[in-house]
Amino acid sequence: IVGAYLFVLYLIFAAIIIRSSLAVCRSLTERVRAKLAADEQRDVINLLLNDFEENAADWLRGTDEDINLVRASNRFYEQMQVPEAMVIGKPLAAIMPFAAVGIEGMDCRENFITCLETRQSFRDQDICVELGGELAIWSLTAKAIQDEKGQFCGYRGVGRDVTASRESRLRIEHMARHDPLTEVGNRVLLSEDFERAVSRYQRFGDPFSVLLLDLDRFKHINDNFGHAGGDELLRAIASILSQIRGETDTLARIGGDEFAILHMSGDDPQSAAGLASRIIEKLGKPISLGCGTAHVGVSIGIACAPIDGTDPDQLMRNADLALYRAKTDGRNRYRFFDSSLDAAARRRNLIEQELALAVAQESLTVNFQPLVDAQSRQVVCAEALLRWNHPTLGPISPGEFIPIAEESGQIGAIGSWVLRQACKHAVNWPDHIRVAVNLSSRQFLSPGLLPLVESALKQNGLPAHRLELEVTESLLMETTIGLEQTLASLARLGLRIALDDFGTGFSSLSYLRQYRFDKLKIDQSFISDLETNADSRAIVDAVIRLARDLRMSVAAEGVETRGQFDLLRQMGCGEIQGFLAGRPMPVDQFEEYLRQNSISVERLYA
Repeated sequence: IVGAYLFVLYLIFAAIIIRSSLAVCRSLTERVRAKLAADEQRDVINLLLNDFEENAADWLRGTDEDINLVRASNRFYEQMQVPEAMVIGKPLAAIMPFAAVGIEGMDCRENFITCLETRQSFRDQDICVELGGELAIWSLTAKAIQDEKGQFCGYRGVGRDVTASRESRLRIEHMARHDPLTEVGNRVLLSEDFERAVSRYQRFGDPFSVLLLDLDRFKHINDNFGHAGGDELLRAIASILSQIRGETDTLARIGGDEFAILHMSGDDPQSAAGLASRIIEKLGKPISLGCGTAHVGVSIGIACAPIDGTDPDQLMRNADLALYRAKTDGRNRYRFFDSSLDAAARRRNLIEQELALAVAQESLTVNFQPLVDAQSRQVVCAEALLRWNHPTLGPISPGEFIPIAEESGQIGAIGSWVLRQACKHAVNWPDHIRVAVNLSSRQFLSPGLLPLVESALKQNGLPAHRLELEVTESLLMETTIGLEQTLASLARLGLRIALDDFGTGFSSLSYLRQYRFDKLKIDQSFISDLETNADSRAIVDAVIRLARDLRMSVAAEGVETRGQFDLLRQMGCGEIQGFLAGRPMPVDQFEEYLRQNSISVERLYA
């Protein structure tokens, strides 16, 4: 029995031993497998790291708890341009090759040092370094490593040279904010600096102003020198403005020939006026270009903050209103915004809208003013003059609504209608009486002018020699491209061309030699003081003699007194026009006037 009992105990003990051995074997097997897996994983990691170091642009680095460099990849040493032994074990902040002078908008070292001192992880921290005498930008990312107790024990991180990408980004940002032709700012830069100026005013009360500049006669330059010449002129003007503006001012090109200057006026309320005066003086001088010499002026509108508002859109609008006033006052000058301009703008907008309606409804009228032969006192021509009697606004002067029609583009339709009306009525007059119609520059240069004239003559049965087209000197100043061809084409039709308001523009005798006109009309400003001003008499007499020598007829405008009429007759003036001979009249009154003065104008004998 005892033997059997012992045998059972032996079996149990053996089973325990075998089971324990099997457990140990399994444990050892798992450890071996785990070690093999870990070794394999480490090998994979090392392979990946080696591949990363060999092929990636980034580099690896690691520090100890004192932020001394303890490990780095070969690419790090290549970037540093030093051997490993010179930097390993040294403080990371001490071995970084910080640049003495940074790149604009970037801190060289302070932000990076602050990150290290706080022992916090950081990402994409840019620093400016100097390597081999050249500046470079590094982007650094690092994770703060902690032990099982939560204590900082170093950094593990990566770095990359981002100089090329940063420069590309800066170039893109520059292109987004600058005009590619002139290299000055554009609307984006102006808007951003506007917001900063408003912010400074709100925080510190710093006043500022905006100047809007519009080049005078730029189209003339473009037409004569071509677009290449126009571009060269814009670059030259941008350079001039860059030199004149203040150091803290923003210069931007905001349109084809429009510039804006955001001016930090400081405590001097006249600072903007002084800047505008210097610009006008400088741009009033001839500008030498590769293709010739350009004569260009500039008109400037000024709005000041906070007097004229602080909202950028409001200030730009007010400056634009002031610019409009500068241009209508004669160009080549500056004007400040005032509240009356706002009321004028509202009226201008109203007139533009009502004018479009009047054109559509044909509620405009054409009056006729007689031109009388100074020697025979016989009516020889009638000028068609547009009139507008608005049902609620009352009579509106052509001097007010014609410029609005030109700006809004309605002048073409209006001019066509006036031409057809003039031909329609003139065909009912005696054959020796011509009708004169004014043409705007836009209408005269339109490719549709010749077909329009031919159609108006043919449709109404009016012979071409009875039609006279009047143009002003401003046409010659705006452009000469195609002008000679247009004049020749009209002359071949048999009609006459008159140069209106002679002497009031930038008169050049070369124009009279180059372009063939049939008549010169002396402006009324020379006639009004003809009896009392010897200079006016001398000028009028010279113009009459000049026209006669060039085989052109002469008409004097604004003749109101018998004394003026007698002097003009003595000088040999061909025709007179003015209240003395007759005021502008509706067509029915004018035709009655013709019946009463069929032989000669009786009032000229009084």
